Amino acid sequence: MAAATNTENHVPKTNSSKKVVPPKTDSIKEVKTAVIDSLNAKEILTLEGKYNAKTCENGRFSIELTNKDGKKVGYKIYDSKKVIASGRANIAKSANKNEFDISLGAMGGLLKGDTLVIQNYGNSMNEFDHFGQCADKYLNFIK
Repeated sequence: MAAATNTENHVPKTNSSKKVVPPKTDSIKEVKTAVIDSLNAKEILTLEGKYNAKTCENGRFSIELTNKDGKKVGYKIYDSKKVIASGRANIAKSANKNEFDISLGAMGGLLKGDTLVIQNYGNSMNEFDHFGQCADKYLNFIK
């Protein structure tokens, strides 16, 4: 049995009465964040300093933010006096005034005023544990 072939080049007809409906613009959420290089010198100065988690083993852990090259903020995480992690902090301005979203490697947090809040551990769906010695779900590092 021979395969059926279409010898005429037919383009399927479309129903021109159908309208193409664009997606609703209110369902698309635009998130605006600023990269670290857009922080001004005053903002960088307010971020700099050493933040201590006083509720966890009497201040055993701390995070230091330092200015590098006028535009980059570096971080060091201390266990007592020993540096256990370091690198470049990724900082974005939050929608709220004087709040910054901060990423320190695998750790993320919110910096507002003199307090850096870090989620210490996750759940069964999103498992992580940053400071295993601390039982608090959220750690407040105070400048």
